[in-house]
Amino acid sequence: MNAEQLIRERKLDRARATISGDVEPLSDILGDSLVWVHSSARVESKGDLLRALSARATRYLGIDLDDQVVRLRGGVAIMTSLARTHAETAGTERSLRNGTPL
Repeated sequence: MNAEQLIRERKLDRARATISGDVEPLSDILGDSLVWVHSSARVESKGDLLRALSARATRYLGIDLDDQVVRLRGGVAIMTSLARTHAETAGTERSLRNGTPL
């Protein structure tokens, strides 16, 4: 498996773990300095996000990734994609389209 395939697989691992609410693999995948900015402008740290997923306060029902582009620059991988998510928060389901491929 080459580096680009590995990055794509890790992105799928993250999506699967997010949907299942399995915070153990997410804790390994996500960086400790993660700052998650939701479409509502709510900001969460890695810990905040993992606690919300664990408590099922936010449930991701589906994540589809389109137009994925991986760029490798030295020891850094940059991935852009269009994410279509279906989530439930506080009993309200929402469908979102996030990201703009470069």
